[in-house]
Amino acid sequence: MSAESDFNLSPGQLSLLAKRYGVTNGTSLLDVGCGDGSWVLKLRAQGLNIQGIEERHRTTAPPTEAIAIGSPAASLPGSAHSLDRVLFRGTGLFSASAFDPELMIALANMGSMLKPHGRLVIPTRNEAEIERWTSMLSIFPGTVRVRRLSSGLSAYLTLAFLFGGMHQINVVDLNVQDRQVSRLEWHKIAREAVLKQTRPAEAA
Repeated sequence: MSAESDFNLSPGQLSLLAKRYGVTNGTSLLDVGCGDGSWVLKLRAQGLNIQGIEERHRTTAPPTEAIAIGSPAASLPGSAHSLDRVLFRGTGLFSASAFDPELMIALANMGSMLKPHGRLVIPTRNEAEIERWTSMLSIFPGTVRVRRLSSGLSAYLTLAFLFGGMHQINVVDLNVQDRQVSRLEWHKIAREAVLKQTRPAEAA
């Protein structure tokens, strides 16, 4: 049984993620499941280092330098170890079952794009989603943690809540280890995890 569909983040939640993960300070980010690309284009217009990718059947946006069209399980824009952050919030794979082979390939592709200490960030709605993503990300090289992000006290001190409201979101993030791991190694880890999940079912 598959999980819920991709995460529809509000503009306030997207702004919170961008701030907390350093995108507003020039940190590079790939938005996987960017929809029509409006958020990507908005931040690029501000001179920020962000790209997006979306599947062809899920967007009417044409492929551009800012927005690639395709599946994260096939290819991603850019080279290995080239990004600081990857936000995974959509595409059809977001709703795939835990340890689905194509989803694991996509996670391996996204992880391999990250520099040492880069972050793969996945928004969640409930404890079941937190457990699901944590179980899959934990097999990869790095540290997994659950974070509750909130506009919090700073919004009150700056009176920002009067204009944009208060925002919060729970995320699971993978902080990639401090040595570079090849894309081949990421795929090997993903493949072994999928096989480990299927062997008990075959034995039964």
